[in-house]
Amino acid sequence: KNKMWRAQRLVSSSSFYKARATVARYYSASSILTLRDRDKNISIKIWYASQGGTAQLYANQLAEGVEEELPDSNVIVQGLHEQKPPESFLSDDSNINNTNNNDDMMHHYFLVSCAGVGEVPDNGRAFYDWIMTTNPTENNNWKHVHYAVFGLGNQQAHPNHYNVIGKKLDAQLESLGANRLQPLGLGDDGDCLDDDFDQWMEETLERLKSGTSTSTGASTSTTIDVMSKEEEDDDDSSPAEAEMDDSIQQSDSKDDSSVDNDDLPRISCPKVSKLPNGTRSISKKYPTLTLEPATSDFVRHDLFFLQNDNDNDDDSTMTKNKNAFYSKSTRMLPVIQNERLALDAGEAGMHELQIALPQQKQQQQQEYTTGDHLLVYPRNSDAIVQAYVDLLEVDPHAIIAQAKNNDHDSSKNLLYPYPTGITVMETLTHCVDLGAPPSPSFARFLLGGRRNNEMLDYKQDIAIPRRTIMDLVLEQQRHVGKKTHVLSLEDLLYQAAPMKPRYYSIASSNLQYPHHIHLVYRPIKYVNSHGYLREGVCTSFLSHKGVLPQQKQKQKQQQQDMNSRDHQEAAASIPVSIAPHTTFRLPSMPETPVMMIGGGCGVAPIRAFLQERVFLSSSSSSANNKFGPGILYMGYRSPQDEVYRELVQEALECGALTDAQIVYSSGCTLANQQCSLVSELIRKEGATVWEHMESGGHVYICGGAYAFGATVKAELLDLVQEHGKMTFEESEAYLRGLMDEGRFSADLAD
Repeated sequence: KNKMWRAQRLVSSSSFYKARATVARYYSASSILTLRDRDKNISIKIWYASQGGTAQLYANQLAEGVEEELPDSNVIVQGLHEQKPPESFLSDDSNINNTNNNDDMMHHYFLVSCAGVGEVPDNGRAFYDWIMTTNPTENNNWKHVHYAVFGLGNQQAHPNHYNVIGKKLDAQLESLGANRLQPLGLGDDGDCLDDDFDQWMEETLERLKSGTSTSTGASTSTTIDVMSKEEEDDDDSSPAEAEMDDSIQQSDSKDDSSVDNDDLPRISCPKVSKLPNGTRSISKKYPTLTLEPATSDFVRHDLFFLQNDNDNDDDSTMTKNKNAFYSKSTRMLPVIQNERLALDAGEAGMHELQIALPQQKQQQQQEYTTGDHLLVYPRNSDAIVQAYVDLLEVDPHAIIAQAKNNDHDSSKNLLYPYPTGITVMETLTHCVDLGAPPSPSFARFLLGGRRNNEMLDYKQDIAIPRRTIMDLVLEQQRHVGKKTHVLSLEDLLYQAAPMKPRYYSIASSNLQYPHHIHLVYRPIKYVNSHGYLREGVCTSFLSHKGVLPQQKQKQKQQQQDMNSRDHQEAAASIPVSIAPHTTFRLPSMPETPVMMIGGGCGVAPIRAFLQERVFLSSSSSSANNKFGPGILYMGYRSPQDEVYRELVQEALECGALTDAQIVYSSGCTLANQQCSLVSELIRKEGATVWEHMESGGHVYICGGAYAFGATVKAELLDLVQEHGKMTFEESEAYLRGLMDEGRFSADLAD
């Protein structure tokens, strides 16, 4: 039955338009369990561990879907950091009001992401450490636990650590004797994470509705994974009354085919509403936010005031301030330089940004290591924020105090995903990624419900062109033939993608710059297939970031508290956190051969490595004799796009490099300029690359993940087959062996 259910939807659904083959686990008919007393309440707990908030957003979406399909179920969404293991986990029945007291009716769904390079998110670390060290012989309660896991990762950027946290958690739960509800789900942010989750959630809801789950006795095979529309209409039930004195004005319309302001319930809030009648729309599905009147029209440059002062003194994530927005290691650091690297490269040319680290006299430990990443928390463009403010019916400076949960309406028992005590505009500025595409379910909602969107191809129509919430709102307004407010504040904030920190490769050596961190970035700007201008949220934020004046820089370096700053310093500071990248390091022995392959902004970690080798060469008179071969293959868009030519020349002169070849995709005008792709250069130098790998050398690949990284890896596989006389499978095993030995490392991102 489970084997065929998606294929049956292909035959029965007239709206089916796409199917793709995927490798997935198939669980035989003998492993199907029928839930007893299906009509009784099912208790479901959805756990999340999220670094940037995406897993929490998905947890809320799953809870919403479960409550629509199974209105009598008891659903709770909870972060893995909110209660200490193991007591809260193994005795959940007492906490979920399961009056049946039936362990078989308890379902646990885990949504876990990877932080950095295969690391546990901060808010899941304590639970993960506990469960991974749990001995299955110490407790037999695991036989009462029914579970499913969905992991969030990026296969292109981190192929060696793709969804490693979700995979290990899934395997550990199985080894402990817990009962699997369905196959492990894996979402790939390098392709279309929202699409992956939407399909996994659809399968989850189908299993819950059919009353089947999968036991641990399972085999694997290849199946066809069908992406089709959800065939059920949105739940049209009216919302419960909010727990406030103001009455809710209910619409008589029961048609969710259009998301019109007239369809939404309304409440009276004269000191907050922008409308003459003093009312505002609220959501049918999500908890009503309590808004307090504005006390100021000032918008904070950051949300660091929400951080717990003790966060940095306590490693326990259980004591972290739940209202904090940034990770506990985040600091506000001043920008001391922000400039173009190539003056004639156009508006898409690369920039270098430098931030200052505190110079405390008693500081003994180094701040970062060459090869590490820097997490940057961006903010949305003021113009884009204002466009959303104009769409909403509330005062943008009203303060979000709390979310009202209604005990008699289980569909509203969802966690508010952002901090409270800040204004609507501050929430839109710092917490919500207004440049991200809406999720599949949110896109269907914005475009008028499922009935009008049976043919919506989410990946092609929404994800790839990166259509935003505003795009779909305007499209729906044109469709209904009138300009109307179509979004409540609650529908926007509960369903929009959270603002996640962006990872940047540090472009400086900690040996040469122990008190500075350098970043290299390229402002992203393009017109999508629908004719809309798109800009990268973080690169736009960085390119407009001001620089702290020289006099202020000197004063700041002497301060013990880098987070104490005036208005001018706040405007020239950014919230950042150092993320160790322990698998991306230069060899400990300088004589070990190294080969660096990079493209575009992949020059950042290569620059850091070159700085380090040049620094080491100048620190010892015999360093030149110690360095092993150093090879650089670097590609740029054009000669005008090239940066750090002087550093490459210095590395060649001091022996830090023995060979450097620079190629350009286009624009070559001189005889000594090579117009080619990096992959073509690797093919031409195949014998050299093979000899380097066979001699014990280290290989580093740096650049974009989707195009550059995939193309370079494919070329390396080809040359290993050619020069090593291997089959394709043997060449894959060869490169995996280099990875396991720490001799093949990648720093890839898009």
